[in-house]
Amino acid sequence: MEKDYRKLLEDLYHKKIEYLDISAEEYMQFQKEYVNFEYRKNILGKAQKRGGARFYLVH
Repeated sequence: MEKDYRKLLEDLYHKKIEYLDISAEEYMQFQKEYVNFEYRKNILGKAQKRGGARFYLVH
């Protein structure tokens, strides 16, 4: 089952979740939604030590 990255980004933006972890394997699929997300400038991603990234809401 594929993740609904748009919904996850909306949940992050509306503070329904604290952060969003994206693995290295799923990053390219996530990136397609992230670049088109209207509030992406409010979401910051930080690389994780073993690959992937964790995204946070920032203001």
